[in-house]
Order: sequence, then structure tokens, then C-alpha cells
Amino acid sequence: MPFQPYLDNHRHAWRERGVYAVEFALVFPIFFALVYGALSLAVVMTMRMGLQNAAEEGARAALRYNIQLDGRRQTANAVVQSQTNWMPGPRTVLSAVCALSAECVPVATATPVTVPPTCGNSVATACQVVVAVRYDYAANPVFPPIPGLGVLLPKSLEGRASVLVDSNTLTPL
Repeated sequence: MPFQPYLDNHRHAWRERGVYAVEFALVFPIFFALVYGALSLAVVMTMRMGLQNAAEEGARAALRYNIQLDGRRQTANAVVQSQTNWMPGPRTVLSAVCALSAECVPVATATPVTVPPTCGNSVATACQVVVAVRYDYAANPVFPPIPGLGVLLPKSLEGRASVLVDSNTLTPL
């Protein structure tokens, strides 16, 4: 019986033919989750670095021109908006011009600037321009999170930068 080993191997292969499908069904979801999670985190990190870069560029833009304090703030906001146009969804741009010694909290773009009296006059020492940009990632995700991956993704992303402005270069409001 020269063909008996061939028949035995053939029967053995026939019995295990579905094993590959079962193994694939068990391994593929794990592999897919790892690749999807890596891509999601890479996009989040890219967006975070883009927001940080935009905030830094906006803060630098506030230094370029010898304009009023509110004009510096508006210039910074415009630069941040143009630097973040590639991102989907709305971004919140916050900025402030404060005395160096004060706690500087950026406010929304529609809020008028209230500059402390010690900032921007001839007696003042120095001021700071603080620019922040926020992106609500939970409301506008680039990739929809798969169950369990949402724990790893942040709720919001923020970039923040500040620059020191010498009071001699300021034009008061």
C-alpha cells in the first residue's frame, strides 16, 4: 500500500482545516486593537504637538509688531487659528496680556482685554503674553474609539506658550 501515508496525512489535514479560521478569529481582534490603538495615539500626539507649535507661533507673533496690547493679542489669536486649520473640529484660542508678577489666566477670544494698570505704562517693568489653544478630543475624535481604548485617549488637548514683553516696546491701550 504505497499511498496509505498520503491518505492518512490527507485525513489529518481535513480534520484540522477549521483550526486556522479559529486561530485567525482569536488573534485578529487583538492584532487589530494594537494597530488601531497605536494609530490613534500617534494622531493624538501629532495633534498635541501641532497645538503646542501653534501656541508658540502665536506668542512669537505677539512680539513682532509694536502695536497696542489688544492688537498683540488679536495677532496671536489669528496666527494660532491659521496654524491649526488642518485639525478637524473647533478649537478654542485663549490669550492674555498680563503684568509679569500677576497670575496670567488666558481668556476666550471674544472677551475684551483688561490689562492691569501696571502693565503697558511707563512705570511698568514687563508684561507677558500667554497664548493657549484647546481642542476637545472627546467631542471631536479623529478616529472613533473602540471599546476599552477610550480610557487611554485624552478628553482634551492643549498647547500653551508665554513670552516676555519689555514695557518699553508696548503701546498702552
